[in-house]
Amino acid sequence: MRRSNHRPNTGLKVIGYILMAAGIIGLIASIATSRPIRVHRVSESRVAADPLTGEGVVRYEIRDSGLW
Repeated sequence: MRRSNHRPNTGLKVIGYILMAAGIIGLIASIATSRPIRVHRVSESRVAADPLTGEGVVRYEIRDSGLW
């Protein structure tokens, strides 16, 4: 009689590993494509005179319109 080294669940394990790898690749791809391509940054500076002292006052403001 000939004995085979074939295990009955080996095929299911291979399919499971392939599906897990595909899931990880899909997760990485979805995270990479969900980020905004461009981040719009607006910087603005204003110069005004302080009414009490007469000194020049500079105000800087930076606004981001993205999540990253």
